[in-house]
Amino acid sequence: MAPGRDVGGFVFLYIWATLVFWCYSTFSPWSHAHVVQLRTVESLQPAQADVRKPSREPIAEAASVKGNTAGDASPHSLPASPVATAAAALHREAVPTSLGQPEADLGTATVAAATIDPGTRPAPEQQQQQPQQQQQQPASVAEVPAGPAEKQDAPAGGDGAVPEVTPDNGKKKRNKQQKKPRPTLPPGTKPFEERLWLYMHRSCSQDPEEGCNGKFKTQLADATKYAQELGFPSSHILAFGKLPDKFMNESRWARYVAPKLRGRGFWFWKAALLEYLLDGGEGAQIRDGDWVAYVDGDRYWRMKRLLGFARVKDAEDSPDMLVQGQPQCEYLWTRGDVFARFGLQLADPHYGLTMQYKAQTFMIRVNAKTRAFARHWTTLCADYHLISGEVSTILPDHKDFKHTREDQSLLSMLIKASRSYNAKCKDGTTVTPAEEAWILAPNGTKVPWAPHPEFGIPGLTFANGG
Repeated sequence: MAPGRDVGGFVFLYIWATLVFWCYSTFSPWSHAHVVQLRTVESLQPAQADVRKPSREPIAEAASVKGNTAGDASPHSLPASPVATAAAALHREAVPTSLGQPEADLGTATVAAATIDPGTRPAPEQQQQQPQQQQQQPASVAEVPAGPAEKQDAPAGGDGAVPEVTPDNGKKKRNKQQKKPRPTLPPGTKPFEERLWLYMHRSCSQDPEEGCNGKFKTQLADATKYAQELGFPSSHILAFGKLPDKFMNESRWARYVAPKLRGRGFWFWKAALLEYLLDGGEGAQIRDGDWVAYVDGDRYWRMKRLLGFARVKDAEDSPDMLVQGQPQCEYLWTRGDVFARFGLQLADPHYGLTMQYKAQTFMIRVNAKTRAFARHWTTLCADYHLISGEVSTILPDHKDFKHTREDQSLLSMLIKASRSYNAKCKDGTTVTPAEEAWILAPNGTKVPWAPHPEFGIPGLTFANGG
């Protein structure tokens, strides 16, 4: 016989044997024993058998081909047919139990709670169904009498009763942090806008009609209009188109008011005007608790952010001063002799290797601390050698020194004398916040930062306003 025919014969025999085995297992009298058993149950309880539905869940085989039960089925038993499986399920449902368990419809999701006698051991099927019932209907837990062990573990209320389980029960509620009440101003305090002051100065000489003052007058007019729109009272906007006569006649400013000097005297008047107005100059009645702002006349829009910050912090105790920074390193824009005046080195991590503060705009809350700050700044500006940008004679400038910033260098160093933390700079060597917590003494040793012994003002607080 050809090899192809031998293969075909084996395939035919395999299919034939499979069909015979299936017919034997399906239509065998042993399989029909389940049907006979079902009919016997129906004859005993016809009413119950009519309302039963086949279970949709996997149920253990009730009997094997040799008549074994589900508990002792042999691993070599043939698989039962679908009819036998359904019959076994119906048999378990239809047979009454001694526990008094009501009938349950396994085809639905709702199951009535069973009343269990603690002294009676439930059937295995009931032990498997109880956790599922409790999970599907948590409310039924309260209806089930608990045994001694269950009562010991069950959470009880004040009267020892098991609390009713609800969807929200057991969930951990988040304790919302109570918001701190917003601070309020003392009674009788004037509204914020009535306590605002602004001062500016733009001039090249004492003659308002001189040609170089033309653009300065325009800048002051624009800045005044903008300040009024922000809420500054018109009577509190002090726009100087020339220097006060007091400055022109005061000996310490004689060199500064000479014609054609840069910044009308290296911008000394920023500090001098602040001290002058706080002392009642020009009839200004500035009181403690008021806010005084300064802004360059050609950069007047920069005060908006400071003003908004001051409005938010007005009822609080701090900050005392609102300032703005820039990314330039102090040691590159401040003369060596300014560092020497503070008794510091150029490489000081707190003063030299951090950013320099701007003098274009700032804002102070008037109190004893800010009045002292204004006096210190005016004193430093009155040192012509420090503010004029003359070549350093005590401590040489850094080899990469770029240019002096006159009044701004003095303002920035003065802020750092009272402020414990500044910020990194970007155009040179800088430090981390941890390194900034130290200063270099004149002998080169590192000591922890503290308010400067001469220019530091303990308790003076700052905030960056943009």
